[in-house]
Amino acid sequence: GRQAGRQRQSSKRRWRRSQRSRPRVIEERKHFSLAKMGCAGSSLTPEQKAAKDQAKQMDQQLQQDKAYDEQLIKLLLLGAGESGKSTIFKQMRILYGEGFGDEA
Repeated sequence: GRQAGRQRQSSKRRWRRSQRSRPRVIEERKHFSLAKMGCAGSSLTPEQKAAKDQAKQMDQQLQQDKAYDEQLIKLLLLGAGESGKSTIFKQMRILYGEGFGDEA
């Protein structure tokens, strides 16, 4: 009885202590959370702003490339030497040109 009550109290105390040391979360976003801390926030330097803009542009380019690659259809031709892999490839290029339409 008493021992179980003491264990519950000590675990509550530990939890309260751990909560006191954590910063309070004001606003949560997708990739980061804004937390209230003891000092005032500072603005970004011009170099940091430029790096942030460049990272954003790179992320957008990666998303565009991913969307393009998801639409791309790849074909792997396997076969022994002199089995006609190059011939099939050349015939497909002659018939379909550089790409396939939606009807193919």
